Amino acid sequence: MPRLMTDTGKLLDELTDKFSEARMEIADALDSKETVYFNEDAKIALEVTGEALEVYEDILQSVDAERKKQIQTEWGMRIEQLKQEAKLLEDADDH
Repeated sequence: MPRLMTDTGKLLDELTDKFSEARMEIADALDSKETVYFNEDAKIALEVTGEALEVYEDILQSVDAERKKQIQTEWGMRIEQLKQEAKLLEDADDH
């Protein structure tokens, strides 16, 4: 069990990093809206967002039900916010 907790801790650290990076990339992309840089910035932001969501799902799949609920409580709103911010980028790209 200690190894699992260590692995989960490492994954949570990775999630924190990816989440922060994704939010920063989304903000940068939204700032570049209506410029020649937007498409590339949006692509990068969506890739990093996808990586963050993948780490989150990996974490949820690797823990027991009690820990999963705890992680969902801690991270659920932030993950939903990230998804919505990514959707803003996708919607902006459609226009």
